[in-house]
Amino acid sequence: MKEKKKILLIGSNGLVGKALQKELNKYPEFEITLYQKSNLKQELKKYYDNIIYCAGDNRSNLESVLNSIEAHNTILSKFLISNNFSHLTYFSSTRIYGEKCTSIKNSININFQDPRIFFNLTKLLGESITQFSKKPICIIRPSNIYGLTTTSPLFLPTITRHAIEKKLVNMFVSPSYSKDYINVKDVAKHTITLMASNKTGTYNLASGKNVTAKDISEVLVKYTDTEIIWHKPITQEQFTPIDISKTQKIIKNYETSSVLEDLKDLIDSFKELQNNK
Repeated sequence: MKEKKKILLIGSNGLVGKALQKELNKYPEFEITLYQKSNLKQELKKYYDNIIYCAGDNRSNLESVLNSIEAHNTILSKFLISNNFSHLTYFSSTRIYGEKCTSIKNSININFQDPRIFFNLTKLLGESITQFSKKPICIIRPSNIYGLTTTSPLFLPTITRHAIEKKLVNMFVSPSYSKDYINVKDVAKHTITLMASNKTGTYNLASGKNVTAKDISEVLVKYTDTEIIWHKPITQEQFTPIDISKTQKIIKNYETSSVLEDLKDLIDSFKELQNNK
């Protein structure tokens, strides 16, 4: 009987981590361990065929900033130094591109006026640490992830919750403000595909097309009867669609679901959670 592949999932409590855990459970050939911070010393001594590293904190208060350093960089470094694995998948983000550059082929410019600067820097440092290790590394850069979550500060889940719970969504972006969105289930599925074949390099996981705030607001109004209030935009950012050409070449029949089509299901799921409280 073929020995099972030993997989360590670091960051299993978040939106992405929970989706990855669910996807991994579909593979009987995997033996999955969920990382616990209290077991760090023991885990560093164990061997794993694959480590999936999706720990992180994208909030902006001081405590979270310090937690980000530990999650994105410090603990990652310990596992790289331990050298007890054959392949590691590291979760970064397409946020690091900023507005214009969205291809892995282009250089990344650091904008120190960007309110996301600290998150971007810790992710870039995490990428640099993994690459410096000279180990087989796969870097995943997902675009704006959405899914069912009651605590995430991510844009889409937050305004969906507000539409249901408050019947009011305050938009501090223009109706034409657009971004690339990807379902967390698609992120998990494509990540496991890359990991299972021990792919190395950097891959964008995204839909490859942008959706406007106006399009999203119309779906929210249709299915929640919420009120949308458009305030003076606090940002003038205009994001370029994410380049997924490399990912499409590597993953056969690469597809992602439509955020506008998924939004109705997301609304129904939030309503069910609210009714069960």
